[in-house]
Amino acid sequence: MTNKSRAASGLVFACALGLPMACDGSGGQRDAATAAGLDAGICNPLSFCAPDERASLTEDCSEEEERCRKIAACDEAVFCRPAVSADAGRTGRPDAGPQDVDTEVGWLPVAPSAVRPMWQGQQRVLVGPNGTECDAKIALAVGDQAVCYTHSSGPLLCAGRVFEQTYGPAFTDTGLSHVDQLLLSFTANAENGNGIVAVTGARVYVMGKNTIYGRWGQGDTADLPAFTLWGTFENVAAVTTGTFDRICAKLTDGSVWCSGYGSGMTPTFEGEADWVWESDSGDLSFNDFGVWRVSPFRAECVIRQSGLQCGVDGPPHGATGHVVAGGRREVEGGAFDAGSSVCWLDDEAVVRCGAGAGHAAMFAPGRVLFLAMQYYTDSMCAVYDDGSLWCVGSNQMGKLGVTGASLSVATEVQPPGSVRIGCGL
Repeated sequence: MTNKSRAASGLVFACALGLPMACDGSGGQRDAATAAGLDAGICNPLSFCAPDERASLTEDCSEEEERCRKIAACDEAVFCRPAVSADAGRTGRPDAGPQDVDTEVGWLPVAPSAVRPMWQGQQRVLVGPNGTECDAKIALAVGDQAVCYTHSSGPLLCAGRVFEQTYGPAFTDTGLSHVDQLLLSFTANAENGNGIVAVTGARVYVMGKNTIYGRWGQGDTADLPAFTLWGTFENVAAVTTGTFDRICAKLTDGSVWCSGYGSGMTPTFEGEADWVWESDSGDLSFNDFGVWRVSPFRAECVIRQSGLQCGVDGPPHGATGHVVAGGRREVEGGAFDAGSSVCWLDDEAVVRCGAGAGHAAMFAPGRVLFLAMQYYTDSMCAVYDDGSLWCVGSNQMGKLGVTGASLSVATEVQPPGSVRIGCGL
């Protein structure tokens, strides 16, 4: 039996964020608030043990499983990984099942947390077989008429159609390069009514159908047939949107600027924050560390400590503290339900869809570094650890990079080495 471990690195104490913990300054002492903090979804991942004990938390998870789970529930660092058994698939996880494939653990995606929330349309942290984290550079987005990703050689490639740019069933260079974050809107109010937001070189570029709210930040409601600079900022850290009626950017100085619904037709200062996200009702939340990531395009689903939650009263999906990305997708007949329409990627590199313990794994278990999907399409695409791109679902406008109406099973649409991953991969 091979034991894999993940080292603790880059931790930020919950008390440093002002969370309601009985912190002693060092964050290293057990405290009475730990249990209450777990129940509330807010806790200090370092409060379980003294500093001299933390160094030893790479021991065999098969023997210390309960201890590891408690620490992982607070997340930010999973100090040891479950062992992989040849006869039991992936073990040591609450949702492990017989459908899991025994796979040697390689590079894995890191889940967001209260101390490290993550943005839509990108994956910035991976962990290697030796437990070392690295800076990833994955950018991928799926829409109802287009799929776009950053190629390993730099160019932003798209298939399908973005507004008046028709790429067809071949991933085509869009003219942008080294894109770090991607957002695609769905097609509304016109046959070609979608749009795209791309962050590259700490600048934001937009293209596509505008709205009555002037979401593109140009001071008017004119459509943009080509990539156009949003604002004059050269220090953009990331962008966020709840429904694509408003585009918001967080700058490296902490300021937040938005255009569109509720903000006006040019980028407008909205405040300062370390973390900001917009709900699907258009409300901006500043420094709400109870939400760790929101679903792409439409923030109808959010990742919390308890898992992926879709809708106000939706049940959590996935293992506590281990969901990397996910959301709700359209299924047959345009329906949405609490079962098959909800899909998520966990930090064991497994994609699952459905409800309950019997949900099936999608794509190749143990291979997926990032998952992209959208509320208004059944299509999903996944980046594998070899840089290949795999997709499933409907293929409007040839957006999956192949011909035909759809892909009924996950299919490789771009070969290994295509998608930029970073981390030396």
